[in-house]
Amino acid sequence: MKRVKNWRSNRLDILLVLVAAALIVYGLSGLLIKPEIEPQPIAEAEGLTAAIVDGLGEDYPNGTIIRVLRSMLESAGYKVTVYNADTVTVDFMGSILCTDYDVVIMRIHGGKLRDEAGRELGMVAFFTNEPYEQGKYRDLQAQGLVGVGRPALNPEREVFVVTPIYVDSLQCSQSPEIVIVASCYSMDGTTMAEALLRHGVKAYIGWEGLVYANANDAALEILVKKLVEGASISEAVLSTYNIDSGGSKLLYYPTQAGQLTLGDITSG
Repeated sequence: MKRVKNWRSNRLDILLVLVAAALIVYGLSGLLIKPEIEPQPIAEAEGLTAAIVDGLGEDYPNGTIIRVLRSMLESAGYKVTVYNADTVTVDFMGSILCTDYDVVIMRIHGGKLRDEAGRELGMVAFFTNEPYEQGKYRDLQAQGLVGVGRPALNPEREVFVVTPIYVDSLQCSQSPEIVIVASCYSMDGTTMAEALLRHGVKAYIGWEGLVYANANDAALEILVKKLVEGASISEAVLSTYNIDSGGSKLLYYPTQAGQLTLGDITSG
């Protein structure tokens, strides 16, 4: 597909349509009856481990950034596993967020949740690359755990997205130490971050709003480089602020995680 050279075509924002009632109940008071999702475990190596989830590999491929990230992490002593775009399904999202990888980097689409009338629901969602089917995951769709999204870089394609309710509903016996979500809106509010922290994640990093696709990768490289060199999360995040991202900044959560280094987090 030929990409139009226009700043709008280079953004990672999307349109999401979900069941509004379940999301509003969750946003205001939490689920009264929380569904339980038991993800299948992903086998991992012993020692320091890292996962790179390249969900953008189909719509915005960049093999260079994946190789650079892998090399930096391996040089720092991490056993690295890369998951390609076609791996990123609804079930995979549950599994990757319930692993004991020390570091999980998710290069994916993300966006604000909206109801069928286009009203924002105050939460964000992560994109999978699993084609959307109206009759699939009926219960999860009815409860607002998953929905449909259309990537801005490939708007004719509909795929499943997972919401904070989905993440909150995971029955995790383990969790990553730090999760970095390189997508638009991944830190637009803290609902998704809080859901992950309830599972044991110690630090979460994401974008506060829209971000250019090329800036997303440039910031990710700087961020990881600083972290493996021993910078604190706050220092690493601040080092990305000179990038022309399209008006958005990387943020981290919780606030107290800013003083931690990657070594602090992965050493327990």
